[in-house]
Amino acid sequence: TTLDRECLKSLVNFTNDKGIHLIADEIYAATTFGQSEFISVAEVIEEIEDCNRDLIHIVYSLSK
Repeated sequence: TTLDRECLKSLVNFTNDKGIHLIADEIYAATTFGQSEFISVAEVIEEIEDCNRDLIHIVYSLSK
């Protein structure tokens, strides 16, 4: 499942406002089907001013 940019922004803003750590599992980032476009949380946090990057954790690895 992929999330669109606006949904990711809302999620990042919510977790930052509440001081909650966000773990984004992007291991299957290169495996999208249909018209789904993958948008990384790393892209989204660049667009958010005052984003506490210490609360954002991105898990990425090569997959089979």
